[in-house]
Amino acid sequence: MLEQLQCVGCGRELIHIGSGAEPERCEDCIPQTGAGSPLHEQVVANLRRLRRDAGLSLDALAERAAIRASDVSRLERWVAGEPGVTKALRLAHALGVPIDALVERVYWDRGEIAASPGKRRSPAERLSGFFHVLPSNVPIFEPAPPQLIGCRKEVAQIVGQNVRMARERRHRTQVELAEAAGLSKSGLSLIERGIHETTLGTLLSIARSLEVTPGFLFGGLAWTPQSIVRLSTCRGAHRHSGGDLDGPIERMWGEGKTARQIGEALGIPTGSVSAIVHRLRERGAGLQHRRRPTSPSQRQARCRRRDCQPAKGDCSDEEPNAIDPQRRRAAHADVGARIGSNLKCHRLRAGLTFRQLGEATETDHTFLYRIEKRGHTPQLSLIVKLAGSLNVPCESIASGIVWEPAEQTFFLASSDCEPGPPAARLGQNVLSARRRLGISQQALADRASMSRSDVVDFERGKRNFRLLAVTRLAGALEADFDELFAGVVSWYVRPLPPSEYAHGDMPPSKTERDAMLVRLWREGKSEREIAEALELSVAAVGPYVRELRDAGRRLPYRRPPRGVVERSARRRRAMQSSGAQTRG
Repeated sequence: MLEQLQCVGCGRELIHIGSGAEPERCEDCIPQTGAGSPLHEQVVANLRRLRRDAGLSLDALAERAAIRASDVSRLERWVAGEPGVTKALRLAHALGVPIDALVERVYWDRGEIAASPGKRRSPAERLSGFFHVLPSNVPIFEPAPPQLIGCRKEVAQIVGQNVRMARERRHRTQVELAEAAGLSKSGLSLIERGIHETTLGTLLSIARSLEVTPGFLFGGLAWTPQSIVRLSTCRGAHRHSGGDLDGPIERMWGEGKTARQIGEALGIPTGSVSAIVHRLRERGAGLQHRRRPTSPSQRQARCRRRDCQPAKGDCSDEEPNAIDPQRRRAAHADVGARIGSNLKCHRLRAGLTFRQLGEATETDHTFLYRIEKRGHTPQLSLIVKLAGSLNVPCESIASGIVWEPAEQTFFLASSDCEPGPPAARLGQNVLSARRRLGISQQALADRASMSRSDVVDFERGKRNFRLLAVTRLAGALEADFDELFAGVVSWYVRPLPPSEYAHGDMPPSKTERDAMLVRLWREGKSEREIAEALELSVAAVGPYVRELRDAGRRLPYRRPPRGVVERSARRRRAMQSSGAQTRG
């Protein structure tokens, strides 16, 4: 049943169907930030969920964040206003999460950024930005149905389809995406058509330019470990099939027999017994060592086979609990100065001026200057706008700022504006997943149909692998791509806009687009109007018209010829068009 209501802000009539809460304001009167905005409600919902997941009460969270309990209560009851960045950092680090967790499912879609805002004809030509709050029941990216792949061609086709779909839904041309990702237009076209299987580094560059996760571009790929076919390692008069001797050798080794005794019992050389024992150890068999290691490489190999943890001392060179030597206590002014230095670093990397960044965030550029130069601390909503406009996570704006609940103070740690190599982080994720399964590098190589040297290089981040290798490792580790790429994404991720065509519908064909352009041109529409109707750039309308004229279409000219060459070209097109009509 329809109910007629009125907006409390402007008095406009609202239509309410009768299901759910009654709307109080129209879309134009709903604030973007502050109390009552969707952003504020989502931040409050995230804070309440994170506090419950951490098992903390209001008083305990207030004590850890050094904030009054009444302020935390007012924030959770949607009474308090929007928190500043320092309060948001205290709450997030007191809960043991990054600041991105407080603004989860809140995204900033920036508007157009002009190279020179003064060259616009009118302010109405600019597309403004807006906050996009995604409901909790809506996935950020639609999961694709998995398909078992078996060759590089299938991987290239599925990834190419995902890249093309993401590019079209971002409303970007191949030229724009290729320029942003550092590729050529022909190279990007080969990737989208599934002809070329690109490398992991190139795909990460494309994902950064499209502001999507690598897991989305890998969507639909699935790999199942194949049956392992072992080749025989034994040579001599009595040849055995690979794997026939594994069971007897493992049993007799466990009984305490020597390699010579095992070789005499099975009729094989002693060296073959040692080689099979080594191979079984590499694949995860717990065969005991009978002598102490004689070199550091043997000691490291034994630690690797035992899947030792870094805390066990000599098994790893890493120091997980090492203290940053540049770590120092920070006052409020130091926190603002660090945010300003991070902002300057990312702004220069993005190649934006203060005016351009202010236009992207819809903020006065003088205030951005005060943040960067004078250490002013912004609100949480402006942090989201800056992250979305600079294509970095929110945590990057506050990088190097740590709140210690035990000492009730901020610390400044070393901060690197340049993100680490993604291959190294991806290799660490593979190493962690392998240790969680309790398998060796050789066992993982067997399951992924790869060589052990490839697995070693992947875990160390030494090579730029093809996409098939990443798919095989994900299937062998029984991990999804989002888990495999955790911590690799160093750019801003936001949902894709919905597809313009429903499932089963087809975009307009080339013939339909040609007919539409001919009709609009003959009606006297401007090139800008034609570009908007055909979703083209204004510069692409002229070549499109010339292409149709060369094909024999009669499109009227809107200006006289400017030279002899142009006059002869028009005469040639007219003669071709007349000949085509005569033959018809």
